[in-house]
Amino acid sequence: MRRRLAGLALALYPLAFRRRYGQEMRALLDETPPGVHTVLDLLRGALAAHLRPPAGLGGVVVLAGALPLIVLALNHARRERSLRMLVSLPIVAVAVFTGLTGILILVAHSQHSQHPSTAGGIAFIAWGLAGLACGAVCVLASRRALFAIPVLRGWLLAAFACGALVTAAMVAITIATAIYTIALSVDASALAGEPNGPLQATSVSISLIEQLIVMVIAGGLAAITTRRGWRALSQPDAAQS
Repeated sequence: MRRRLAGLALALYPLAFRRRYGQEMRALLDETPPGVHTVLDLLRGALAAHLRPPAGLGGVVVLAGALPLIVLALNHARRERSLRMLVSLPIVAVAVFTGLTGILILVAHSQHSQHPSTAGGIAFIAWGLAGLACGAVCVLASRRALFAIPVLRGWLLAAFACGALVTAAMVAITIATAIYTIALSVDASALAGEPNGPLQATSVSISLIEQLIVMVIAGGLAAITTRRGWRALSQPDAAQS
């Protein structure tokens, strides 16, 4: 039964993936009887293989919508000193958070124990709080900068159209992650309880739940922002034309 489920899970991979790796994976499944963990890993891999192209496309969509606004903000910041701080704050925040992430990775690789430690848990919580602070700085500074400069209506239309597409993708990925979290907790409770994360500070299930919370909050904020943007654009004086 599990061998058949593993074969069905393998069939869910994209065609290009199955043509390149399908024969090798089938040989591995024939040599080693697949367990529940193997089936779940195959399902997760199939989901990731299908989500990677849309994720890349999502990055292009975000860049297409945000790039004109970023160029406009930078152009005004060169002429107005009051905008320079607002424009530079997101860059500094992202740089600091990237540095903290690098430090966390170095600390995680330096630890030889596979069991979570108090120091590791504190470091992980501090890193999470730093990520939230970085996101808040980026949102608030960008919001104030955009409100301080005139934006053409056409650019706003493009930005909010891209925002709507990205919001829909975020909702779809959140739903898929929720389904996977439930399936993992029901079918593989032992795997769900194993330590996870760079410092082994949380379990697999807790990590997924934390990700879901962040995804729900981010998706909700994106939906609210996009809805308010479209409503504002419906006003005759919403933006300069």
